[in-house]
Amino acid sequence: MNFRDTPSCIEKDFNMTDYETRLDALKTKYPFSKWIETGLPQYTKKACAACAAIFDTLLHDLGALGEHADEPGKLAAFRKAWAEHQAAQAN
Repeated sequence: MNFRDTPSCIEKDFNMTDYETRLDALKTKYPFSKWIETGLPQYTKKACAACAAIFDTLLHDLGALGEHADEPGKLAAFRKAWAEHQAAQAN
């Protein structure tokens, strides 16, 4: 099956803009698993998973804003990603 033949209900996932595609590709460069391997106590699996989740949210939101979003919008996306992490930690 070719990706072009996918059902329309999931087609949206395959219609990312070039900017979204580039942001998504950054996830392969996350350093978090390497941090765990250092053995330093602050780089636990839980802490590194939290970092990845924050950046996943940030990259998603930046993609939704678009490449030419203004700086305040991009900063708001970062704050939102951090706030969501903080809220999840509180639960």
